[in-house]
Amino acid sequence: CIRDRYQRRVRGGRESGLRSKCTSLGLTYMAVKKPFYFWLFLVGFTFLLFTTLEALSLSSRCQTANVCTSYSNKTFKIETRDGQSLDTLIFFPWANNFNLRKRYSTILVLTPYGNRDRSIPIVPKFLPSCYVVVVQDLRGRYGSTGNYTFLETDANDAFDTMKWIQSQPWSNRKIFSYGVSADGISSYLEPRARPRWLKGQFILEATAEVHTSFFRGGSLDTDLLYYFNYIGTEYLIPSILEHEADGFFWNLTRDMNYYWNDPSVELYPSVHYGGWYDVFQKQTLRAFEAYRKKTFAWLVFGPYGHCSTGGDLTVFNTTWELEYALNISLTLFGEISKRESLCPSCIRRKLSSYPPILLFVMGPDTPYSKGNFYKSFSDWPRSEELSFYLHNSSLKPQTYDSNSSSSFVYNPDDPAPTIGGTNLFLACGPRDQRPLLNRSDVLVFTSNYFDQDFAVTGNAFLSLYVSSDRNDTDFVARVTDLYPDGRSELLLEGIIRMKWRNNPAVPSLMIPGNVYHVTIDLWSTSYIFHQGHRIQLFITSSSYPKYSINPNNGRLLSEGGPNLVALNSIYYGGQYPSKLILPKVRIDDLLT
Repeated sequence: CIRDRYQRRVRGGRESGLRSKCTSLGLTYMAVKKPFYFWLFLVGFTFLLFTTLEALSLSSRCQTANVCTSYSNKTFKIETRDGQSLDTLIFFPWANNFNLRKRYSTILVLTPYGNRDRSIPIVPKFLPSCYVVVVQDLRGRYGSTGNYTFLETDANDAFDTMKWIQSQPWSNRKIFSYGVSADGISSYLEPRARPRWLKGQFILEATAEVHTSFFRGGSLDTDLLYYFNYIGTEYLIPSILEHEADGFFWNLTRDMNYYWNDPSVELYPSVHYGGWYDVFQKQTLRAFEAYRKKTFAWLVFGPYGHCSTGGDLTVFNTTWELEYALNISLTLFGEISKRESLCPSCIRRKLSSYPPILLFVMGPDTPYSKGNFYKSFSDWPRSEELSFYLHNSSLKPQTYDSNSSSSFVYNPDDPAPTIGGTNLFLACGPRDQRPLLNRSDVLVFTSNYFDQDFAVTGNAFLSLYVSSDRNDTDFVARVTDLYPDGRSELLLEGIIRMKWRNNPAVPSLMIPGNVYHVTIDLWSTSYIFHQGHRIQLFITSSSYPKYSINPNNGRLLSEGGPNLVALNSIYYGGQYPSKLILPKVRIDDLLT
């Protein structure tokens, strides 16, 4: 055959008498005249056929959902580099004997909540798709030895665990992390150890910015701090209070700039889930932005998050988005598991039906509401600043030439109550703020009735000019949708502790009587306001027990000291253009 083709090339392509023989009797000719090449061909062809069928079998068995219906589990003790033993419960997608020819991808969960209880809701999500599910107690928790130091060793312990997993005969060396809340915080720390076996992540309602989570606007979130009581580690609370200032203690979880700016830190294709009323709302959004600067990332944002189905507005009660986020993760992980290396074009093609951003667009809880639906985006909708200027008790579309101010007395022994919001353990979600109207330490500013519907999506802020007769105090802002029937449902909130206004690492006390310009981050939302509704802005100096009471004495939390009554003032108009800034978007961008 080879000789025939050669002769035809030499003769300029003329026909040869051997051509038909080469076509019909090639293998017979090779077997008789060239037995070595015949057997070499036969062995190679058989090997190729076997490996192809095996690959198809593995792909069908390990990457197709709802295939594995039986499982087994076993507990292992995985040793860390410093000799600690991590209690690890592993669920295998087979009931009896392991097929040595199979290799499986792994779902890794690191938890402080106990691997046996935590595995109950997690295993059914991934085991039917033939993943090995590894649920491990964090160091110092339940069956794991060592001291629970709150995030200090999570990254290294995760690396050691992944190293052990990839060495097992059932592992294909592709590991995907999954984490909700505290588990998710551990997942966000994993890239710091640079584990080469980590291929993707599905993280829900978590933060990689722990200091800013515990000290929002510099004020201690005591509702979040209760987490340590909840898991029985109250001994860690003093160390949190002693490190009110950002610094070395928080280096492991300082902020997402570490991921953005360090080119040596690899991030992984990921799905991020959160909610508008979640305690980690801001941090989830920032994590998504950090990841998608480097790799594939999806964001699924519902109305609640940790808050579950709290609040007054029943139209927000939805869990569909959780299943949607899981489907993205399973599709993403399955696609990555099929190939030796990351195939960007394959991921784009396979997940083309899942836009990068899915948001729940909120609206009033009324029969005529245009909101309360999910909307997908390829990127954030373009927004412009919509400003409402403070003036006396009103919110106006323009500022006034004359300087004005309003004052109130803040008594730390009689703080304004927390009513809903982005809470972890407290009652959360959108709740009616009318009880605050009767308090003398709350200033209220109300807009005119809206003559048409309009929408906002993105980050909101309050630009404020303030003073106090003390050297430190708090300012708390709450933004609500004021219904025609008088309900004032919480939409946005924010706080600033004045001594941390310039730098979260270095306190800067106020000079009593001086006017300071501050910006309060109200976090983000997506909402459609209706014609006939109004916006209401509440300003006070406390929200207890959500945030720690500021005693107005200028001291650190760990130093204590007396509670002092403060006279606090808000300035507006003229040289003090205090204003509420909302991110207005075209309503058609949300409705179409």
